[in-house]
Amino acid sequence: MKKKLLFVPILLGMLVTSCGGSGGDVPPTPPEDYKATFNAARKNTSTALAYEYDFSVKAKIKFAGAVSYSPANYSGTTYVKTDNPNTQFLQRRELSGALVIDSTNYVYNIGTDLIKISADENKDFSVVNHETVSSIYDFDKFNFGHILKTLSDNDVLSATKSGNKYVLSLHTNFSQDSLLGVLNYIDSSLLLKTLNDYTKSQWGVGLKINAWATLNSNNYLSTFHFDAAVSIKNVFEIGFELEQTFNKYGSGVSITLPSFANTVTSESEVTQKINTVKTAFNASKSRATSYYDYSVKTAVDHGISLANPLGLAVNSTTKGYTKRQIVNDTVYFNNRLEVDSDYKNNDQLGDLVDDYDSYRARLTTGEVYNVLDPTAGFNKYTLLEGYNNDSVDNYYMLPSVNLLSFNNIKAVKTTTKDNLTTYQFALTTDAVKNILKEYNKSIRIDYEGKTVFDIYDILSDFNGKKALVKYTINQDNLISDIEMDFKGFYIHKPTLKQVKFRLEVDIEFDYSKSYTAVSKKEDIDNN
Repeated sequence: MKKKLLFVPILLGMLVTSCGGSGGDVPPTPPEDYKATFNAARKNTSTALAYEYDFSVKAKIKFAGAVSYSPANYSGTTYVKTDNPNTQFLQRRELSGALVIDSTNYVYNIGTDLIKISADENKDFSVVNHETVSSIYDFDKFNFGHILKTLSDNDVLSATKSGNKYVLSLHTNFSQDSLLGVLNYIDSSLLLKTLNDYTKSQWGVGLKINAWATLNSNNYLSTFHFDAAVSIKNVFEIGFELEQTFNKYGSGVSITLPSFANTVTSESEVTQKINTVKTAFNASKSRATSYYDYSVKTAVDHGISLANPLGLAVNSTTKGYTKRQIVNDTVYFNNRLEVDSDYKNNDQLGDLVDDYDSYRARLTTGEVYNVLDPTAGFNKYTLLEGYNNDSVDNYYMLPSVNLLSFNNIKAVKTTTKDNLTTYQFALTTDAVKNILKEYNKSIRIDYEGKTVFDIYDILSDFNGKKALVKYTINQDNLISDIEMDFKGFYIHKPTLKQVKFRLEVDIEFDYSKSYTAVSKKEDIDNN
């Protein structure tokens, strides 16, 4: 009985102590610091040895409170691994929308080389950007992780929690910069230009931001959401929504580089393929006689206006044939040039320029003449000066052989069918610009030079979405076909408008046809 009486006070004392009595208090759990929790998860995720996430960006735009549409949608998956001597990075991107050209591309690195290749769903690449990655390279430059990475304690004014979401309140300046940054990633220089047309004092007026994140049980980011919208003077509204969903971390992330069948990327192999094509190209041009048909199509959208948000398109077609004969290292030629252009229509420049046919030829005397549509009775022969053999090739649509170098071509894909081998080149951005500049000189809209047209005005801010270049070689190791297809954007410097462009070139050689150089003007249109 006494033992029971002694036990009771001891037990009661233990109960009192465990309940927080004076015998040994346990402090209560402090309330969660939501801002600190989010920042810790953000840091854990960005510094993880490996992570993978899906991203989706949706943009929207409204002009004059009436015209509304989606200018761009951007989505894909990003993989990053730093748990080996060489950081591995892979991103697959899909881009579509009213103000952009649909495309899919891959950005990845092999060793210290970072490569961006545009490709279709069959992984048939068309254009490549290439650079060496430094030891301090920031891979977030190539994805939407930069918004998360730039968030800091000073950027996040406050954080609250609603359900499982950590709701963030951000500085206006940070939100504004993030909005412009994301728009720049989706090739919307056009939208940025429109914003700059209005006073910057309007920033912050009507700017609405919504940002939140969810975390997993290991205190890593699970999702990150950021959307913004701004209204300027009730004339222009723009907004976007970014969604990132983190799928895997650490050892669960695996990276498989895109496979492009029959493709070489090493400098030695690329150079070997280039030299094969260059030899065939020079052999085709050096034949005693040769013949080819050509077609060049252009489509240029010269930017938006409030009245016409999708811009004004200018289209033209230049086609014809060129007959060539080489005598004593001089190229004699007879060329037919047919121009069909919207420039002549009233929706552009009225009647300043007419569609026309013309013939040009170098006579055996060495003179080069142009005659305008002799079959229609316009026998107006004009002596053209300043021609050498290179200018003949450039004028008559043959691309410069200087294009064929490793500086311009970083990958080559080969396919063989019916004794024909096709070499598909992945060009650098600078190579695309050079080709477009060259064809800008070659396409003659105004035959008398009364009005000068710059079809392409690519100086900077250039973004090529497609640059397909194919050379096909026959069984005699001669060029049988050259195909080019370019499309993308650039900024027209005089107006600062974003310009959408398209160029298609097709050159077909026929070695069964012969040509004898003409010796007088009257024979130009009859040969």
